[in-house]
Amino acid sequence: MHPIYDKLSRIGFLSRSYTFKFLFIAFLGIHVPLIGLLVFVLLATGIISTGAILLITLILTLAATAATLLTLNGLLAPLRQSQRTLQEFLNDQELPQLPTHYHDEAGQLMQHIQLTLTELNNVLEEKKDLTALLSHDLRTPLRNVQTYAGMIQDQALSPDEIKEFAEAITESAREQQQILENILEILRMDYLFQDGNRREATPLQPLIEEVMQTMGPLASHKQIRLSTQLNFTGDVQVHSDLFKQVLKNLVSNAIKFSHAGSEVSMLIQRQQHQTIIEVTDKGIGFDADTAEQLFDRFTRSGRRGTAGEPSTGLGLYLSRKIIRHQQGDLQAYSADTGKGATFTISLN
Repeated sequence: MHPIYDKLSRIGFLSRSYTFKFLFIAFLGIHVPLIGLLVFVLLATGIISTGAILLITLILTLAATAATLLTLNGLLAPLRQSQRTLQEFLNDQELPQLPTHYHDEAGQLMQHIQLTLTELNNVLEEKKDLTALLSHDLRTPLRNVQTYAGMIQDQALSPDEIKEFAEAITESAREQQQILENILEILRMDYLFQDGNRREATPLQPLIEEVMQTMGPLASHKQIRLSTQLNFTGDVQVHSDLFKQVLKNLVSNAIKFSHAGSEVSMLIQRQQHQTIIEVTDKGIGFDADTAEQLFDRFTRSGRRGTAGEPSTGLGLYLSRKIIRHQQGDLQAYSADTGKGATFTISLN
């Protein structure tokens, strides 16, 4: 950033107003010649000629005007940088790194541009992922269906071979259906994110009770016990529908990867001005090095549940995205494979 704008932004009474910076510099530019002339008259000895006064006035006026114009040009730096950044993004799709620590109107403009372009870039990357998914992953099972169906039509096969090919067709169709459901889920979440920043005070206790009650039958089916420890029962600022979806995803995953007869617990507490929600299981766990990979879109770290339940590799990706839209974070921890896992939501 231009040093003039940066230095003026460090002055307390100028730091939060872009307009006041301009007015302050204009005020100095107008009055510096007058102040300088007064100082000259007061310090001068003897009689001062009219010509000398006019010359000094002219010199001070020109110097003040030049300094004022130079300073005002420096103050325009944030606007020029914002315009240049937008142009570069439009031309080259290059994500900028605008300064976001200034607090006046120009600083807020740069913050908003940075945030908007970052989100737009994320959307473009996600659309690229979807395009790749449609162009490759979606065609593969369809090609398999066509291949197996053609083999059944063109060859004299035994009943066992026909059954084998039919099962392969069924599996390919199931895989294609799962991919389509993943895509629809992404599109549905993108629609919800349009108002995802709408947060409101939401009581935790009834929301947690509803989630655990909804997950009860799924846990009972696998003979898994659900437990809740509410050390904090206040409100949280969230989009309630999206937040409820995250909790359901985490509890559902914990059940999926837990063994029959074990326990899935949820702990809610308040720590250092944050609301902490931990969902813990005693299931198959994971290698600590793969923790971040679990949150990748269509992660390859996904595994089947303890009862053979399929994993789309999408739930945790969407869950973290939702929580971060709610000004929070979602992290995963496991001591090692076979030692259970804990997923922690932190809300400011």
